[in-house]
Amino acid sequence: MTDNEWLPKDRLYDIQSYVWVRKDADADQLTLGLGSPQIASFGDLVYLNLVRPGSTVTRGDVLGSVEAAKMTGEILSPVSGTITDRNEAALKNPRLVSDDPYEAGWLFTIQPSSFLSEQRQLHNSSSLLELLPEDLRGPQTLQ
Repeated sequence: MTDNEWLPKDRLYDIQSYVWVRKDADADQLTLGLGSPQIASFGDLVYLNLVRPGSTVTRGDVLGSVEAAKMTGEILSPVSGTITDRNEAALKNPRLVSDDPYEAGWLFTIQPSSFLSEQRQLHNSSSLLELLPEDLRGPQTLQ
């Protein structure tokens, strides 16, 4: 994974869950996925469970769960809204999330309901890097 892939600058990140958020240019929706820091703490994913499209969630709600080499855990929503799609390929092959977390390993698309206010609680890659424990900073060196 190259430095630019560890914490892409075109995303926002939730410090509580390390879930990333990308505003989609062609639609009024967001794409969500697990960030490199969370994947590094979990290890290789072996099982993934995700809520179904149509589910309405509030920031902090459980979106699903993961089982990995090092631990199991919940995926928490960084934003409120309605799930419009989930990555069926990642459900079939959770390794996709570990191998390509910011592109092919995305988890959800969501129609946000409060993004203007909730985005203030999210961090860009530079501020997230400053807040991460040292062992989760990865190869990235942002200035």
